[in-house]
Amino acid sequence: MARILFVDDEPNILSGLRQSLRRKRHEWQMVFVESGVEAIECVQRESFDVVISDMRMPGMDGAELLSRIARLQPQATRIVFSGQMDESVAMRAASVAHRFLAKPCDAALLESTITRTIELRSLLQSGEIRACVSGMGSLPILPSACLALNRTLTDDQAPVEAVVRIVETDVAMASKVLQLVNSSFFSLMRPIASISQAVNYLGLNTIRHLVLVQALFEEFRGTDVAFFEREQSRLLLCARIARELISDKKQSESAATAALLHDVGILVLANRLPTEYALNRNTAVERGVPLHVVEREHLGTTHADIGAYLLGLWGLPYDVIEAVARHHTPWPDVEVLDIATAVRLADSLASSVLLNDHEACMHCEPPLPELVEKLGVTEIVANVMARIHQS
Repeated sequence: MARILFVDDEPNILSGLRQSLRRKRHEWQMVFVESGVEAIECVQRESFDVVISDMRMPGMDGAELLSRIARLQPQATRIVFSGQMDESVAMRAASVAHRFLAKPCDAALLESTITRTIELRSLLQSGEIRACVSGMGSLPILPSACLALNRTLTDDQAPVEAVVRIVETDVAMASKVLQLVNSSFFSLMRPIASISQAVNYLGLNTIRHLVLVQALFEEFRGTDVAFFEREQSRLLLCARIARELISDKKQSESAATAALLHDVGILVLANRLPTEYALNRNTAVERGVPLHVVEREHLGTTHADIGAYLLGLWGLPYDVIEAVARHHTPWPDVEVLDIATAVRLADSLASSVLLNDHEACMHCEPPLPELVEKLGVTEIVANVMARIHQS
């Protein structure tokens, strides 16, 4: 039975939550407390799957509470549940919370968010891996991208297009921007999967504060910068190819975003479990098999599952999450050119350009020409590859 901790200093709010979720009491074990101090005492006594906290509370606010819970129980999903917040408070919350829910929150939305969070946890059966992923407030961010963004944003008249170009070149920055814009604080009518739309909606001031959140830098320390730069070059090329494979503009943007983020699970493993990642990578290259096959054997899960899990926690659009989860679908099972197929095809093409044969095979085996023809993208693929080789 899932265990959920609710924290709010207003007794009437807690009473309303208890009543609205009453029918779930046989599926969830719910605990309701009125302060951060009580919450910490609960967490020290027993473990929780989900912690939902108000942001503004006397004494210990939600950001401080969730930060402490991240250290005490990194496997717990952390959700901020709050009313109006100014920009600086929202940025503090973004560094420690996986999801955001605005007050007042529709009971059905609250229930579905918790249900989806619990379902996402089932993607990962390994407690060690789950704790590793849930313990991350953000992915590593490259210093070069951060410096470039800071330089651009010192100019109050900086064109939005320049900021979009920088954000699109960094996986961590892009995923954090999408996480924030898709939170319920902004009450959007539909999910946003486009980096350009996200930057335009958030505005340059919010982006400026976002990039300065210290947690984004702390996560990066001690990692292999050269490795991340190589990976991001490949992911950027994947995004470029995926965008051109689909003619529908909205789906094209979603495909580009999913392609940019499809291997975030690799970045998590390389950052959090470097020894295990290196062993699995070397084994995959030596055996000439895809990395996800070795990961399943050794870890019981794959980087695709980990990436989908993390992006699901952050509330990214479902089509992006699904594409990340399915980007290793066997070619014989592919029937249509959807977003996931575009990402898989882009991964194969980008890897064939940037990696040697062994490393390319580790990421994604190439599709048969007849499948490319069946999908109706033979000419597009030829044109894209010609431009890549010329550049």
